[in-house]
Amino acid sequence: MAGSSGTSYRGDIDGLRAISVLLVVVFHYFPELISGGYIGVDVFFVISGFLITKVIMNGIDEKRFSFFEFYARRARRIFPGLLTVLVSCLVFGAMVLRPDEYETLGRYTAAAAFSVINFALYKDVGYFAQPADTKPLLHLWSLSVEEQFYLFFPILLVALRKVGLSYRPIFIAMLGLSLVCCLIWTDEDPSGAFYFPLSRAWELLAGAVVATRDLRMSERVSSFGTLAGVGLILAGGVFLNDRFAYPSGWATIPVAGALLIISTGHCRSKALLLDNAPMRHIGKLSYVLYLWHWPALSFATILTIGTPTKTEKLALLCLSIGLTVLTHFTVEKPLRVGGLKRAATVSALTACLGAGGWFVFWSQGLPQRIAFPDALPTAFLWDQQKLSVQTACMNRHENIAHPMFCLETPGHEPVIALLGDSHANALFYGVAHHYERLGKGVVNFSLPGCPMLYGISARQADGIDTCERAGRILDYVKASTTITDVILHTRGPFYTSGRGFGEAESRAWVNLVDTKEGVADNQKVYLAALDRTLESLIEASKRITIILDVPELGFDPRKCFQSRPLSILAVSTQRCSVPIEEFQSRNADYRRDLMYILAKFPSIEVKDPASLFCDRRSCRVNVENKILYRDSGHLSYEGSIWVGEKLFGYGQ
Repeated sequence: MAGSSGTSYRGDIDGLRAISVLLVVVFHYFPELISGGYIGVDVFFVISGFLITKVIMNGIDEKRFSFFEFYARRARRIFPGLLTVLVSCLVFGAMVLRPDEYETLGRYTAAAAFSVINFALYKDVGYFAQPADTKPLLHLWSLSVEEQFYLFFPILLVALRKVGLSYRPIFIAMLGLSLVCCLIWTDEDPSGAFYFPLSRAWELLAGAVVATRDLRMSERVSSFGTLAGVGLILAGGVFLNDRFAYPSGWATIPVAGALLIISTGHCRSKALLLDNAPMRHIGKLSYVLYLWHWPALSFATILTIGTPTKTEKLALLCLSIGLTVLTHFTVEKPLRVGGLKRAATVSALTACLGAGGWFVFWSQGLPQRIAFPDALPTAFLWDQQKLSVQTACMNRHENIAHPMFCLETPGHEPVIALLGDSHANALFYGVAHHYERLGKGVVNFSLPGCPMLYGISARQADGIDTCERAGRILDYVKASTTITDVILHTRGPFYTSGRGFGEAESRAWVNLVDTKEGVADNQKVYLAALDRTLESLIEASKRITIILDVPELGFDPRKCFQSRPLSILAVSTQRCSVPIEEFQSRNADYRRDLMYILAKFPSIEVKDPASLFCDRRSCRVNVENKILYRDSGHLSYEGSIWVGEKLFGYGQ
């Protein structure tokens, strides 16, 4: 007979930790090798649920459980490594981050120190949110979920024992409730399903259910369970990717794999795959490696303003491993032992760091901390006064307009509706500036990530249909007796090709589906929807102008300018424009198909801003000493005004 699960040390669980952290690290550094490596976090949740439940139950059974001792052990286990990483990030960030970036880092530091960073990250979710790979503390969301579980779970177990209720049925009922929430939220609020403890608790509870009984089984059954469990986890890592809604039901793959491994006894398969010296050593370092690997990569991404090369990633990975070993032996291991006094000390230090992070946030990133070598081009800052939602617009159109994009010319009844996606939103200022001089109002009804056409759904990595409001907006515009003109401006090549452009959007994608016919071919869906939308607007007697998209850059324009306190990398001078061949290749099919459709509608006016940006050799970031872009595709405020002036001509 194989051994049973207990509270004594289990090398196979450290081996399972090793698989988990390797999946996550490889996924973050080399996603092309293992597209679903993010499932390593789910495996960590199962392990944590199992071990914590075992510890608490045994303590209660032996009448030696103490809340103070339990939380003290958690503090000694979690806070030393966390404190080291947070301090390092805050200090390094002070040297290299701009005030807006450092302000955000301060807020996340405070949230991580008080175990609520998952909620802070959820609050920041949105179309114009800071890119995930430029958030050095992003990975700590999972740690906060675990700590929130640790806070309440011991109280539940003690209460269940006092009233004489069995653990297992309660755990199973809670698991079912949490899983249902996870499945529902993944469809209705994917970010909430990802970050909220209620939709993640079922993974920890799955480990807790296994902990409620000792499973003894034969060598053969244990071996089969181990192989099947490892196989499930690796299969999930290989076959899942960012096109799968997650966590959803797909999370049951790594959870089931982890449960099969944890619930089986010792066997040769475990000794071969998991319970061996290399895997045990990696498992013991897994927590600190998880803490270090992401900030190293994220700061490098920030400083290079792009994706580090493979060679740079290998160097960063070696740095992370070195910091892991150093932290483990000099901080984590010495501070893990001790009593309540040591736990209170590390807890107090972590709380003080949280307060320090909040001060950085409150002081707006300490802008006076260091002199900038050059003034940061204002084109790259999100000007809240110019680009924020207008309250008056939302008051008038709250039932149809998107709360982020509702903009209109103040003091004028809208007679022109600007429709499209976020690129149209960026163009609004140039369009509005022109028509305001003519005494005409403009309203922006754009939607983020939606080409604003009838009868389609558009979904990107977050799984949300960004075109859910499109039909209502188009119906409103058609029925309006005051709106006489419609300007359409979308990022056409993105929707017809289904993929982003260049290095900056190497992982961006979109799926279009015809909501009536069920067709899922992006090009066919887009063109058919465009045809029926134009026909419908013309039947409603609307004058239509189509403004073709501005050239996509495919890189972050900040690469071309010195924009942070301390730069360890030279400003790029080699890639500050798009070769004309790349622009033409990206747009050729879309423009050909568009012109074919527009041949049916001779009354539609077409304006092409490409000639403003491009000459025979390239399309530029800055023209006439104006920085025209604020990122790889959206116009800056100055760029929008400039394009509007060039396209329409003030005074016409």
